[in-house]
Amino acid sequence: MPLDRLADVLDACGEPKWSAGGDFVDISVEKHPVTFDLLRQLAADEIFAGGMSAPGRPKVQQEFNSGQAGELAVGASLRLNLPRSIAKCIVARNLADLISIDAARADVPAAYFLVQVEDVGGHFCFLGGNLSASAPDLVKRYHEAIKFWKILEDQADHFDDATRHLLFLGIRKVEVDPRFTLDELRSGSIALSEVSSFVDDADRKDIRKEIFRSVLSEFLQHQPADRGFSYLLRQNALFARKLKEGLAIYLSQHSPEKLAQEAQSKYLDLAERLDRIVGGMEAKSLSIPAAVLLAVKETEFGRGFTTLNVVIAVSTLLYLVAMVIFFFTQRAMLELLDTTIRRTVTELHDQGLDTSNPVIADSFLKLERRRSNTRWGSRLMLAFSIVPLLAVAYAALLAPEPKSSGYTINLSPTNGVQVIQGVNQSGSVVTNTVLLPRLLPSPSNSPAVKP
Repeated sequence: MPLDRLADVLDACGEPKWSAGGDFVDISVEKHPVTFDLLRQLAADEIFAGGMSAPGRPKVQQEFNSGQAGELAVGASLRLNLPRSIAKCIVARNLADLISIDAARADVPAAYFLVQVEDVGGHFCFLGGNLSASAPDLVKRYHEAIKFWKILEDQADHFDDATRHLLFLGIRKVEVDPRFTLDELRSGSIALSEVSSFVDDADRKDIRKEIFRSVLSEFLQHQPADRGFSYLLRQNALFARKLKEGLAIYLSQHSPEKLAQEAQSKYLDLAERLDRIVGGMEAKSLSIPAAVLLAVKETEFGRGFTTLNVVIAVSTLLYLVAMVIFFFTQRAMLELLDTTIRRTVTELHDQGLDTSNPVIADSFLKLERRRSNTRWGSRLMLAFSIVPLLAVAYAALLAPEPKSSGYTINLSPTNGVQVIQGVNQSGSVVTNTVLLPRLLPSPSNSPAVKP
């Protein structure tokens, strides 16, 4: 790429005169001649020479355009039309002029040429690839700032391709635009290696991303979007330290011992919830034999749809409906408990607790088995809940009507003798005679004795 040949042209000329937009520059040849061949090479990078004038050569521009060999001698002048495309190359007056281009604050141009670098002087040309170690400090910080912006883009929740606007959704909404000035680059070196190593580490990557968002939210909670990135550049050392401290605090709070205690606590909480479900099922299941006993005891056997039998049948039907509602409620609770158990195990594993840990491998596994057994028990309880209704239907419609004992007691009083007659089950008459003592008249019934 012949972009660096622009330095040879500028070295042969005097102070350039820039246009307001920086898209062209007027120069005069003052030190030594500039060949046409050198100027034609610059056209490959969209740097076009025009407006040529030279003493005694009124057609010098035509000579250049026609491809003739020649040169511009001392005293000649020309205009260079400069490229400002970040995808191709940019010729800028200085670094401040470069970062005045919106696209150049979010991406490093494919190539760029700085006519004069602030605080250093002289030209600087970047032709792509890695930045040379001899580059000026300001240029190095510019490249570090762009890399820092790329880290923010990778961590953002939303990225606008047109405006390069970043949106972070965490504790609070944070918006950042790629805006910064030369003052931020002059404020000191950027802690790019610390921040980059933090986000690039594959260990606990999701946790690191959450910590990054949390620290970023803390930093930029009072900064508008157009000042957020410049503030980060000024305070990047503090930002890097906050990231390191945030990870250290997280690791201390999620040590293996604390994770094991947390897992045990969650297991006990889930086990207690399952015990409450099982206790409710046990109480409901005990009502089934009681309902069967009471229903059958009060049913009029073999009498069909009597008033009492209909009332008992409706009561057992309502009992069945209540048990069905209870079953669906318990099923929903058991499904929720199953989801909670699986999510808890996944969270504990993501936090670093190994699947071979006894709390996960033993306690939570047994809890899942108990939940599964409880589900089957709930189904069996629902199946047996129809037994009272079936028992009433059988007793009222299919069971034979019970026979009476067959004994009829007839009492016929005689003088101190009671005769008891009855008919037994075989139909024969049975007579029993009972001797009773004669009852004396009560004192209240005895006649009064006159004196």
